[in-house]
Amino acid sequence: MNKSMTWSVSSQRWSWVLAFAIPLVICAASLIAGGPAGQSKEGELSDTPREPRLIAVRFDADWCKVCKETAGEFAKLRKQVEGEPVLFMTLDMTDAKTRTQSEYLASVTGLNAIWKTASKRIGMLIVVDAESREELATLHLKHGTQKAHKALTASYRPR
Repeated sequence: MNKSMTWSVSSQRWSWVLAFAIPLVICAASLIAGGPAGQSKEGELSDTPREPRLIAVRFDADWCKVCKETAGEFAKLRKQVEGEPVLFMTLDMTDAKTRTQSEYLASVTGLNAIWKTASKRIGMLIVVDAESREELATLHLKHGTQKAHKALTASYRPR
């Protein structure tokens, strides 16, 4: 066997070894780090996704002064109810492209009624019952998260 053939066979063996070794290393690292990738903090990954009880919809736009001022409040609110069954969404109304994508998102999440008045709600947070899609509260985050947090926690409906 000549030298170039030996190199070719040798490199093919290494590629096979790496093809199997790399996934094993990644899997082991994932297990050491606390479980398989994608596992939720709150429990095992199930066959069916958990459903939220509430949807908190923020209407945002890059040009909106109130939106810029309340971005931090929205992030604080998310942390305050972390682990609760609340889906946080931002519908971006900045321009035609982002409005179109937001419209699609509103449609697939069943928020068509809320979308109809979207242009009047920029800078606001709308709390929606996830099951009925009924609007429960309209909040202005410029006054802080305390009122928004109360509205979210008061809106949980036992199932």
